[in-house]
Amino acid sequence: SRQRLAEWNASDPAKPAASRDQRIAGFIDTDPKQAVALLKPIIQADPRNVEMQANYLAALYRSANAWDFERALTRAQAAGITPKAMLDIPAFRKIMIDERRLQKSRQGLLSEEVLTKILAGL
Repeated sequence: SRQRLAEWNASDPAKPAASRDQRIAGFIDTDPKQAVALLKPIIQADPRNVEMQANYLAALYRSANAWDFERALTRAQAAGITPKAMLDIPAFRKIMIDERRLQKSRQGLLSEEVLTKILAGL
């Protein structure tokens, strides 16, 4: 019945978070601005969440927002999150691989200063 389903959903807090996280991960590549909009309040509520910080940075990168990427990286590091920890998150690792490739052809999004900050945290 409907009530039983509602009770089951209420008793399983991981289910809504998992579907939310999957939806966000899907938006990082397909609609990064939407991913940024979804992730921003999550980051503000829980700035020490490594996975959400890494996904937020990936979404900013995919939306070609270098200025906000740098500011978000600084905030993540201030919250104790290192680039090394974020490399375990697939979306962040993927943008770092892409940026390294683009830097070789001098078409990278990130400044030398931001890359130095990231490398210092590895």
